[in-house]
Amino acid sequence: MNMKYRKEIVKLILIAIPLIGFIAYGFIVVNKENKKLEKDPAHTYGIIIKKYIGAKARDYVKYEYKINGQIYLGDKNYMPHKELIRIGDTCEVIYAKSDPEISKLIENDDGTIKIRKSNELKGFNLK
Repeated sequence: MNMKYRKEIVKLILIAIPLIGFIAYGFIVVNKENKKLEKDPAHTYGIIIKKYIGAKARDYVKYEYKINGQIYLGDKNYMPHKELIRIGDTCEVIYAKSDPEISKLIENDDGTIKIRKSNELKGFNLK
């Protein structure tokens, strides 16, 4: 094999190994969080506090919810062409009792976020 091609293969391997490791780590973390949510789920309500454009130009909402006086934050992508979400809307949240920082929004059957009336919850500091 030509020396030039060997150098290119080595470069490719040096780039691919960390990338594969990073992706694998992400899958492991998500899987661990999903298992915690399945093991000891709890439900509460949260409030949409922000809408923004995230990775790959996808639309996201940031929500907050309160457990035992502590406020937690979460993010979820949504489909603005399918659902009208406003800052201040109340959403349904499922979180892990053992680790309340792990949460996700409850979705309707069509994949849209389950939303309640605006400002249904009192005591949240809307930003």
